[in-house]
Amino acid sequence: MFAQEFKKWGCFCSCLQICWQWTLTGCCIAVLQARPNSIAVFVPSEITTYCFYPGLQKDYMVANAIFRMGGAAIMCSNKKQFWCTAKYQLMHNVRVHTGADDNAYGCMGWGPDKEGVNGVYLRKDVPLQAAKALEACLRTIAPKILTWSQYAEAAYNLFEKTVLGRAVAEYVPDFTQCIDHFALHAGGYAVLKGLQQAMSLPSQKMLPSFATLRDFGNTSCSTTWYVLAYMESIEGLRKNQTLMQIGMGGGMKAGVNVWRALRDITITHEAWAHLNGKAVTEADLPRPISDPTCRIGNSAALSGDIKAAFGAKAADSPRTADILVQAH
Repeated sequence: MFAQEFKKWGCFCSCLQICWQWTLTGCCIAVLQARPNSIAVFVPSEITTYCFYPGLQKDYMVANAIFRMGGAAIMCSNKKQFWCTAKYQLMHNVRVHTGADDNAYGCMGWGPDKEGVNGVYLRKDVPLQAAKALEACLRTIAPKILTWSQYAEAAYNLFEKTVLGRAVAEYVPDFTQCIDHFALHAGGYAVLKGLQQAMSLPSQKMLPSFATLRDFGNTSCSTTWYVLAYMESIEGLRKNQTLMQIGMGGGMKAGVNVWRALRDITITHEAWAHLNGKAVTEADLPRPISDPTCRIGNSAALSGDIKAAFGAKAADSPRTADILVQAH
């Protein structure tokens, strides 16, 4: 048995533990590649007691209101015997770190306020910095997941601009054409709105993440697994459907995992048993997703030159096609 503990990775750890390849167990992929015919279990959790802030500075007090205790347990394996029982197959994974930018590095973190009281601070530009990190992830992973028709649309858009010299808008792919479900980090209302704007997602695709935010708050690295549990409990996933999991955290760090369902999945998780199978609607939320008063300026992460997403060299990553997941 091999055990490794990771601390202070924050909200991004939900994807980091799967896709980060710079540590041994930070990524189950690295563990399983080094140990054939093995099982890897990781437990992302959020413990809020140590970071309670008793002071009066507003950008520190936000953490008291939004973060909640939570946890999940996920089993990954490269054993062939689990092929018939595993839920998902990991198809693609990408992670980025934008900490070289001082604004990204300082938008959230841990430290003393003006009175010397320690706590977690969240600046107003967190959604903007999160969108920038997400942009870097999507530019890398887009060439791996877009459909052939989307490739054709992007190529024609590039042809119009570079050859015909037309002043046309940048091509922004519709991710709902190549991804069926989205498990987005429920870091807060503004964070989710920023992610929605960046990816141009309809409100219906955002409901699982907003439902998680409503019922459990920001459980940090386990948040996206609560979102996935909601999908399995309320919506269900069908065989061969794809799921995009996006985790984000201070630094600024971002990670994207793309999963494929290996079978039809409908399981009522204990965390969502209180809904009795009834889906959360926008009317059930304390603040509607389509609230026109919340607009995250400059967070449309894909509004820039999208051709970089097709021309840039994809980040090196290990093979993931043989990593199976059994999530409980």
